[in-house]
Amino acid sequence: MAALSRRGEVRPALSTLTASRSEARHLIRQLDVRSVARFSLLFYLTMVAVFLVMAMVLYALAGAAGLIAGFERFIQSLFGFTYFHFAPVRLFFGLLIVGVALSLLGTLFNVVAAVIYNLISDATGGVAVRIEDRHGPGGVPRPLV
Repeated sequence: MAALSRRGEVRPALSTLTASRSEARHLIRQLDVRSVARFSLLFYLTMVAVFLVMAMVLYALAGAAGLIAGFERFIQSLFGFTYFHFAPVRLFFGLLIVGVALSLLGTLFNVVAAVIYNLISDATGGVAVRIEDRHGPGGVPRPLV
C-alpha cells in the first residue's frame, strides 16, 4: 500500500514503515560505579574549566568597558569604604577551589546514585530500554516523511 506525499512522490504507507523498523530491547541491570565516577569527575571538571575561561573573558571585557572600576566605586560609596578593589587572581583562584569542591561533591552524589540504582535494580530487574533502528536496508537512513 502506498501514499502520495505533498510533492507527489510515492512513499510507503505508515503500516509498512512501522513493520520494517527493527527494534531491540535491552535491560540495564547494573551500572559500573567506577565508570560513573570517572565520567562524572571528568564532566564536572570540564564544566569548571569552561566556566572559569568564560568568567575570565567576561571579566576582561567588563574591565575594558570600565564596568569593573564603576562597580568598585559604587561599592565604595555604598558601604563608605575608602579603598575597595577586586583582586582578580584571588577571585578566580577562589572560583577554582569552589568549582573543584563542587565537582567532587557532584561526583560523590552520582556514585551514591549509581550504587542505589544497582541495589534497586537487583530487586526490580533493571530498566528496559527500547532501541529503534531508523535505517533501512543497507544502512541508508530512511526519510522521516
